[in-house]
Amino acid sequence: MATATYTIVLSPDYQLSVTPSTLTIVAGQSGTAKFTVTPMNGFGSQVSFACSGLPSGATCRFEPSSVTPSNGSAVSSTLTITTTAPSAALQSPRPSSHYLNYALLLPCLGIIFRIAARRKSALRSSRLFGMLALLALAASLPSCGSSSKGGNPGNPGTPPGASTVTVTASTSGTGAINHTATLTITITQ
Repeated sequence: MATATYTIVLSPDYQLSVTPSTLTIVAGQSGTAKFTVTPMNGFGSQVSFACSGLPSGATCRFEPSSVTPSNGSAVSSTLTITTTAPSAALQSPRPSSHYLNYALLLPCLGIIFRIAARRKSALRSSRLFGMLALLALAASLPSCGSSSKGGNPGNPGTPPGASTVTVTASTSGTGAINHTATLTITITQ
């Protein structure tokens, strides 16, 4: 009969958990969740966080951006997801190309009415000509609210609906250890 002694060395590792696992956020506001790193088997390396799967118009930020467990104690980082509220775009007025037309048309109208006032016999024809000139001036004015650029609807904000955000916790260097946790977010208006 023989006896042998075996030494099993477990690799240092950690667990990643999230609380809460679901968030409901109104577009334009923020929501937070806590990600906890629990060390196992003497783990004590720095762990950094990143997120993916965010809906458009949303951003994520970790505070702190990395944690280092010490003495076997769990450490946490708070994730803040910031969303964007819908907004309308302000249109700047288009520069007018009719300034020269206005500069020439108004003095011409003045001359026409002055001549018409001197010649009583041509009064009717000059009134008709004057009315036609005023009509042409009114037709050349740009209309309010019109845009030839197709318009810019503004910022639609973070779209409503559910998304799964994946948070990756990772160490650096050789033998890097990566773990993921998911957070379901629902955006409402």
